[in-house]
Amino acid sequence: MYLSKCLPELVNIGINYMGNADTNKTGRVLSVVIPTYNCHKLIERHIASVMEWGDLAFEIVIVDSQSTDGTLEYIKTNLKHPNIKVITRDRGLYESWNEGIAATSGDWVYISTAGDTIERTHLVHLMELGRESSVDVVISSPTFINENGSPHSDLGWPPSKIVKSYGRGSFFEADTTVVMMLSYLYCPQAVLGSSASNLYRGQHIRKRPFPVNFGGAGDTAWIMRNANETSLLFTPHIGSKFCVHDKNHTDLKVDRGFILQSLLEEKAVLIKKLGLALPNLDYLAELSLFNEANSLHRKKRAAWHGNQRFPMKFFVFFLLLVKYIFYRSLLARKHQQFKNSIILANSISRQLANSISRHTRAS
Repeated sequence: MYLSKCLPELVNIGINYMGNADTNKTGRVLSVVIPTYNCHKLIERHIASVMEWGDLAFEIVIVDSQSTDGTLEYIKTNLKHPNIKVITRDRGLYESWNEGIAATSGDWVYISTAGDTIERTHLVHLMELGRESSVDVVISSPTFINENGSPHSDLGWPPSKIVKSYGRGSFFEADTTVVMMLSYLYCPQAVLGSSASNLYRGQHIRKRPFPVNFGGAGDTAWIMRNANETSLLFTPHIGSKFCVHDKNHTDLKVDRGFILQSLLEEKAVLIKKLGLALPNLDYLAELSLFNEANSLHRKKRAAWHGNQRFPMKFFVFFLLLVKYIFYRSLLARKHQQFKNSIILANSISRQLANSISRHTRAS
């Protein structure tokens, strides 16, 4: 029947949906949240993808922000699952995520955003990693596609860089101290990458809603605010696709300068949480370097497009360019120092874990 296709996979990861009345312990493993708003041009392909793995979930929560293009009607007609909840609400990207997550009860939550797809075997892979570890979020990198499904160039998001730099191409588990360091280093990008490529521990994410006043950077703000109590596991395996397309939510159209300033303020809070872990880091100095580099970038562009005659124009532009490169190199040096600190902290964490493991076996 409905579960026949996925039973072998579920048994392999220690899940038994049948023959046990205690569903709180054995059946409520995966909850899926699908937030939508006027995405009918993406939803057909998306729902077809969900149907390939939807039987792995015991519940699917649809949160529609009052779509007017037939999105919700299409979902109701074409999405088949024995346990679907439908929530309608006002617009709001992360508000929709939060309301959907709050309505779940699974051990793990997968956020299936419109246009972003995941392979069945990859979702099982993420669930296996979650079962075998004690981390709060399992993270993977996506490949990128356009709305029509054609390949898009790689956007260079942090998860792939972290796997390459710190996991040496393999799995990388980060405790809270390392997560704080990574979040600080990669801001304003999100260490999480795409949530549609990840798996969140249900109990953890339900207690920690996504911030809603950061436009489309709520993922970045979430991990920065919760880094001190969130552990992550990065997998090198890739099995999801992120669709690069225009976002319809009006709350995404927030002034970018305001968002960046808000994230830098979160960065200042985060460095305080790190305390003495990295005594040589100076947030204000980094912010000063960042602002100076941006100012020089604007000045050199203005000089190049200005009305001065060519010899003088070139001379002024060249001086500004040299100064800009100097400040960018200072920033790069700071980030490299931070990367070295992350490697050191992770090494210390592993040594401690090995020491505890040896002590436990000896006992």
